[in-house]
Amino acid sequence: MSEPTVAARRPPTKRDDQREASRRRLLNAALEILAEEGYRGLTVKRVGERAGVSRGMVNYHFASKAGLVEAVVADIRETFIDRLREQPGYARTSGLEAVLAQLDRRS
Repeated sequence: MSEPTVAARRPPTKRDDQREASRRRLLNAALEILAEEGYRGLTVKRVGERAGVSRGMVNYHFASKAGLVEAVVADIRETFIDRLREQPGYARTSGLEAVLAQLDRRS
C-alpha cells in the first residue's frame, strides 16, 4: 500500500480552502453555462469570467475544457450519490431502487 502524501497527513490550510473555493466557483460557473448554452457555449474564458477568477486558474484546476466538463459530470454524480445515501433505508435497497426512489421524490 502506498504512503499518504504530506498534504493528506496535514490539516487543510487557509490556502487549501481558498483553492477549493476557487475550484467550486469554477464548477458552478461551468454548470450554469452548460445549462444555459450547452457545450458549444462553454469556453474556458467565460467560465473564468463568471467565476471571477483568471482563465489560467481554470487551466490550473482542469487542464482543458474537456477536463472541466468531466469534473462537472463527476461533481453531479457525487452529489446525486450523496443524496441517495441520505435516503432512509438506503443500505437495504438496490442501486436501481435507490435511484428510482430519488427520482420519485423529485416528481
